[in-house]
Amino acid sequence: MIGRMSRDDCVGCGLCASVCDRQAITMQPDERTGFLYPFIDESKCTNCKNCQARCPVVVKRNSCELKTQSTISPKCFAVRSVNDETRFASTSGGFFTEIATEILDNGGQVYGVGYSNGMGVLHMHIDNAADLKILQKSKYVQSDMRNVYANIKKDIESGNLVLFVGCPCQVAAIYSFLGKNYANLYTIEFICMGVNSPLAYRAWIRELEDALRAKVSNIIFKYKSSGWRQSPFCTRIDFDNGHHIILDETNNSFMRGYLMGGLFIRKCCSKCVFNGTNRVADFVVGDHWGADKMIDDDKGTSVVILSTTHSKPLFESMKHRIECVEIEYSDVIRSNPRMITSVPYNPDQEEFYSLLNTGSFSNAVNSIISNDEPLCDILTDIVLVTEKEEQQ
Repeated sequence: MIGRMSRDDCVGCGLCASVCDRQAITMQPDERTGFLYPFIDESKCTNCKNCQARCPVVVKRNSCELKTQSTISPKCFAVRSVNDETRFASTSGGFFTEIATEILDNGGQVYGVGYSNGMGVLHMHIDNAADLKILQKSKYVQSDMRNVYANIKKDIESGNLVLFVGCPCQVAAIYSFLGKNYANLYTIEFICMGVNSPLAYRAWIRELEDALRAKVSNIIFKYKSSGWRQSPFCTRIDFDNGHHIILDETNNSFMRGYLMGGLFIRKCCSKCVFNGTNRVADFVVGDHWGADKMIDDDKGTSVVILSTTHSKPLFESMKHRIECVEIEYSDVIRSNPRMITSVPYNPDQEEFYSLLNTGSFSNAVNSIISNDEPLCDILTDIVLVTEKEEQQ
């Protein structure tokens, strides 16, 4: 515990370690789940409580303002790139790729989530459009943030345009670390259904590697080979021997465990303090499944919310890259309930980790989630929208 922050409340952003002048705090993985938590070296700690004062969860719960830009009544849009290749390579409509391209074309830096050489998931930065593919697509695993805070501040104070994308709690941590307004910083938070365990993720990869007798070289979640609507359970796995496999709902144990059970999400995600109408980032981005005001061609459509005055000029400057139509806030909530509610905690998590400790990843998931389990809320929405269209 750091100050009044309990372990179950910790979001694992690593901000406390980054702001500790005594280097008394290190982020270490939990043995059971693999999630990072702060470890305090009491011999170095001076009890200055700076970690507590800057913790985004504590700040938020004390009703203090995290972001530095002026808020506006949210403007919501259905958005998609005018480039079909960009849309296919993106999780939904390609908004992140297009706004990142706008930043990069103006000499800026982009911070997002990519894979390490060992398929670890971490925040990293790019400074040219050729590397955008590294940051495209959602990774569905909690990323390691430890090395980005100081680098972002250095880039901003050097006068560079900076775009940061992450979970709402990670965006909040960036603002808390910086502590002041920077006109050259733009932030995107995605609509979050909870972050998944790095340990569970690694166990899944090991199982795939053992079965295929090759090392995983890339993972493409929400692979659109069968269309966007079928993509939540569709994952492409590339191997270093040149082969690849495509998993679907019947054999994609990782996405079944996540979307149908929330078996390995972080505990704090079931009581997220960052959802609701008062968002932290300049832009809020997610899937727009109910694309009733834009013809749905099953290639992906993003929902984009402009929540600060700061966001409007940048959005206008990139209009030539996108097709967009304004929608109501209620349209966003209808297909993205996690905008305002947290994903429920699944008490079967403890059983899952116990099974994982003694057996395979897929067996641990399949022992808890049967094939006739109901789909999660967002996937139910996809089914309902599809049925509605078929009836018309």
